[in-house]
Amino acid sequence: MIPEEYLVIEARVKKELENIKQLENELSKYNLFPKITASFVGGFALTDNAVCRIIGSMFKHDIFLFMEKMRTLLRISTPGKE
Repeated sequence: MIPEEYLVIEARVKKELENIKQLENELSKYNLFPKITASFVGGFALTDNAVCRIIGSMFKHDIFLFMEKMRTLLRISTPGKE
């Protein structure tokens, strides 16, 4: 790997880590991170199963997308792998 390729991958990893930090900040804003202390989110009770599923699905999607991007970056950065 040439230095320029390393720098591009490093920048992409940093960007993805910033996205995760932004996700944590968003969860914190609603008192859902690092510990759930909220009773309501956007006026909806967290005791409502549908609300919990919607919130969980949105954030699960973000986490899985992060992991997929990291897997892709690792594959790109590993010599001999496609």
